Amino acid sequence: MSLSVVILAAGKGTRMLSRLPKVLHPIAGRPMLQHVLHTARQLEPTALTVVVGAGDDVRSALDSDAQGARPQIVVQAEQRGTGHAVAQARDAVAGRAATVLVLYGDTPLLTATTLRRLAETHLRTGATITLLTTRIADPTLRPNGRVVRDTDGAIVGIVEAPEATPAQREIDECNMGIYAFRDDWLWPALADIRPSAVKGEIYLTALIGQAIEAGQRVSSVETADTSETLGVDTRALLAEAEAVLRKRLARFWQGRGVTIVDPNTTYIDVDVNIGPDTTLFPSTHLQGQTSIGAGCRIGPNAIVRSARLGDGSQVEMAVVEGVEVAAQAVVGPFMHLTPTSTAS
Repeated sequence: MSLSVVILAAGKGTRMLSRLPKVLHPIAGRPMLQHVLHTARQLEPTALTVVVGAGDDVRSALDSDAQGARPQIVVQAEQRGTGHAVAQARDAVAGRAATVLVLYGDTPLLTATTLRRLAETHLRTGATITLLTTRIADPTLRPNGRVVRDTDGAIVGIVEAPEATPAQREIDECNMGIYAFRDDWLWPALADIRPSAVKGEIYLTALIGQAIEAGQRVSSVETADTSETLGVDTRALLAEAEAVLRKRLARFWQGRGVTIVDPNTTYIDVDVNIGPDTTLFPSTHLQGQTSIGAGCRIGPNAIVRSARLGDGSQVEMAVVEGVEVAAQAVVGPFMHLTPTSTAS
């Protein structure tokens, strides 16, 4: 599949009320942007580009990324909308692949499975634009644009929530702002977008109306899991995304022979590895680059941070960080092991 990926990560995220750029806030031990990059890399794109703002910390975070092939970085010096942000990637991306996938650095729950469906549908239907949509139980509570279709089910437009009629606001299918574009159409079309009359910004959504007016095919892929499309721009949504990902990680390890007594009070970072027949008791925190052997018993009330535990070891009511614990060792209760400690 000939595919380029552009990730937009230049937004300031002012609603987070933080000095840290929004996309660098961590979820399950990894910055949000790194989750998106990890998912994008699974698609094996021809080109992987991240659009960052001028003078922020995102560039330096990408420079230190050791998770995979380093993306090309381009700068959006002025914040002039999503369409303007994508246009900054033209020199890095144009002509590299038949399809351009546009993602956002604050959507850490997207899966590679959904993005493959989006790209494959785009190719199969011969569409100029393919958008990701989802059904929202109460769309009046969400600001997303509504997907308007004709009687044959074809997309005839996207109506933004503030401009929608009362009837259109009741449409439960929403545009999530994640797109697959035909590369040869995208770049000249971006140059033709007129800035918004309200804010003077250039929005990607304008391309949908432009394509429809020109008789181009616009298709869509619907995801049944609305959590995948969650965009995190507040602390409350950060906690919501963390809870979703924690449940996913618990199910993943349960499917590999790990017993988790209470998933709601067990916290596992994405870079943790756990052997089969291990039991995790309530209030267990597994953080950083931690490796847990087979047949271990961890918790209750245990923190294991960037440590290695041998097979059959036990940690109860203790903190273990940065050390290697021998097989069959017992740690706790009320112990704190650090690199200057030993356990056997």
